[in-house]
Amino acid sequence: ANTKLQIDADTAFGVEENFIWPLKGKIINYFGQIADNRLNKGIDIQAKSGSSVYASRSGKIKFCDFLKGYGKTIIIEHDDGLYTIYSLNSELLVKINDIIKQGTIIAKTSNLSSRDSYNFHFEIRKPHKAYNPLFYLP
Repeated sequence: ANTKLQIDADTAFGVEENFIWPLKGKIINYFGQIADNRLNKGIDIQAKSGSSVYASRSGKIKFCDFLKGYGKTIIIEHDDGLYTIYSLNSELLVKINDIIKQGTIIAKTSNLSSRDSYNFHFEIRKPHKAYNPLFYLP
């Protein structure tokens, strides 16, 4: 019975199994589509400029800077080896090595994208493999 209690305590305070949407908006480009002459490894969401971007899951900020082709980008590492990537932001509200809880506002969206049709990009990856975010999001 004691080990059962330990397992329950771990799951209560451990990794969330579920992701939440990083922001609400219309999906413009889906995973696996060709967008801007390259294969989309995430989803592109149309959002109002200055919208809040939320951590889809708790984790540690591994990257928080400008990334060529992605603009201002945040990468969060999660305990199970998955990473979430939040790109095309106008403002980054976290810094590297911050520990972030699911639902924390981490960035603001931009309207300065060279891609007029959308202004937010989201990916879920294990280091070198991209996964369809729609398989993880509620």
